[in-house]
Amino acid sequence: MTTRFEACPACAEARKNVNLAAAADCRSCKGTGMRRTRESWVCNGCGECLCPKGEDDTPYGLVDAKVSGAYGSTHLSDMMNYKFSLCEGCLRKLFDGFKIKPHVSEYYLGTFKDIDIDSKETYEEEAAARIAMDVEAAKSKAEFFSLNDQKRCVDHNRDPASGTGQSLREHCGAEGYGILLHEDSSWPYAKRWLCERHMHNAFAHTDATIEITGHVPLTGPERCRIGLELLAEFRAKRHPAIDTIERKHIAISTLLPLLMSSNDTLYAASELDRLTRQAVPHARNWIGHRIPLAFAPSANDLARMANDWLTWGDEQGYDEAVATAKLGYPPESLWDKRG
Repeated sequence: MTTRFEACPACAEARKNVNLAAAADCRSCKGTGMRRTRESWVCNGCGECLCPKGEDDTPYGLVDAKVSGAYGSTHLSDMMNYKFSLCEGCLRKLFDGFKIKPHVSEYYLGTFKDIDIDSKETYEEEAAARIAMDVEAAKSKAEFFSLNDQKRCVDHNRDPASGTGQSLREHCGAEGYGILLHEDSSWPYAKRWLCERHMHNAFAHTDATIEITGHVPLTGPERCRIGLELLAEFRAKRHPAIDTIERKHIAISTLLPLLMSSNDTLYAASELDRLTRQAVPHARNWIGHRIPLAFAPSANDLARMANDWLTWGDEQGYDEAVATAKLGYPPESLWDKRG
């Protein structure tokens, strides 16, 4: 028999530490200290779990619906309630079989789902778009696992044709340089091969282990420790020895946001030059609107120098480090998760 309830893991620590206020505010169990188990959410139509595959324990579809029979009922019994749940798959089959299709509308995040926003789209159009999206998703998933099996990079390239340059397109497919591994996750994509360029950003993924071919695996907490050690050296304007490829990439990620400090820009640029042996080209455009604003008008040359290096970092794939700089966050924020 399926166990119906379990102690709520979301507020377990708060209850253990007698932090009753935090436990009472738990959004997962609404302060009760227990919640339904994943296995207890079952579709009456197909018998499968209502929760999507993966780590999401939230039931989706029509959950615990109830209809009642009355004196004039023709198919349901008078004074009887019928409680049931239907998963999204069974709901879609019902919708497709309706003679009169459901009306579709939109809702925005942050609003209640019963606030309808006209989508000007028929059910048939929405259903066709969903099928096309599912086909594309299945194709992308198959490509991911095929490339991963061949030890080729499965990260996505940014589409230069998009307005922002941030839209994603096909998998990279370049020769694999190493593995990014989320060890505590059941996510199907938790283990992925990356090329050298796409591995640059992985160094700032502090919840995963990096396994570069021929090197000792490096966990997130270990990268955080190295990053904070290097940052202390950089803040003291020293020139730490970078004796491994891993330390080099961690150092570069740390130096990129350090460029945004007018007191450190020249030093950070010189260290980047030392580590990369790169004559960074002059960028024609500002990579972020905060960059010129972070420097006084008299320090425009420093702002340009920071922008040149951040543009280079963006092109080299150090996305997290460049985003940290563009948002004005300190370098410490890259390495503040030490497990």
